[in-house]
Amino acid sequence: MAFIGWQAVTASTAYLIGALFQTVIIMVNSDFLPRPWQSMFFRWAIVAFAIFVNTTASKALAHFGRLALVLHILGPFAILIPLVYLGPHGDVSVFNPFFNAREWPTQGLSFMAGLPAPVFSLVAYLFCPGDPAAALESQLTLGYPSLFAFQCGTGSASSAAVMGLIIVVLGVCPFGYA
Repeated sequence: MAFIGWQAVTASTAYLIGALFQTVIIMVNSDFLPRPWQSMFFRWAIVAFAIFVNTTASKALAHFGRLALVLHILGPFAILIPLVYLGPHGDVSVFNPFFNAREWPTQGLSFMAGLPAPVFSLVAYLFCPGDPAAALESQLTLGYPSLFAFQCGTGSASSAAVMGLIIVVLGVCPFGYA
């Protein structure tokens, strides 16, 4: 089961990161016409990179690990700070009601027990999506509404592309340890 899970994670991560990279190219170059073979090429390139780093360039693995550490620490801040500071803000009342539906003994314990759900669903991103209808419409051209939210937040397609590339690099980094 672990072996099958490892293969599934590798394949799905390569798929998502390859498609995200193709979407970043679309943001920067509006004349770019994405083709399915290009997306498959990006996926195979990510897997080939993982094989190369783990077999041939194993001496560089420590340097790659340091880069991955720095990007995993600073990358989320490089995305969240501009997004929250510059982006359009929704209604703050979404943060006000705290419900203790499970009847925990205290409100604080209820808050801590329910904290992982909003944290893992990117509550800062959900607070700054811009126009929801435009974000859904952008899915037809971009495929990833999160990149549209980055573009709305920064007001620049190139800045949103850089934020998307941070996610691409963060997604490729674990492949160095596959």
